[in-house]
Amino acid sequence: MFLRIIFQSEKVKYVIVGSFNTLFSLLVFILIDLLLQNLSENRIIAYMSATIIATPLSITQSFFTQKYITFNSRVSDEKLIHEYFRFLFVSLWVLGLRIIAMPILVEILKLHPWFSAIIINLLKAIISYYGHSTFTFRKKS
Repeated sequence: MFLRIIFQSEKVKYVIVGSFNTLFSLLVFILIDLLLQNLSENRIIAYMSATIIATPLSITQSFFTQKYITFNSRVSDEKLIHEYFRFLFVSLWVLGLRIIAMPILVEILKLHPWFSAIIINLLKAIISYYGHSTFTFRKKS
């Protein structure tokens, strides 16, 4: 009974699903970064390329978990593409944040790229929740 009430909360589901999405995103980023480190001697090219490659994979995976689990959106198939493009719009803002913040954290503040990705993902979670709850998956009155 108690767990059922907790899991009815959109914010609780967002934190749980978002944690899974964050782990997925970080794992994809780290695996690609490790691969690219072996192919390039230039560290910034490796971690920035990993960021750009991992992002569309993570966005698509996140769209489906947020849509069906967190926000319980059941729009028709015709509107799915429209909803996905709204999701992409919010996600592109987050990608912009990541592309700007990553070199600042790594090159200027001298943080490890993986630790920087964790920091950025925490900021991303807050921005994404607001964007997706008020724009992407907003409930029509």
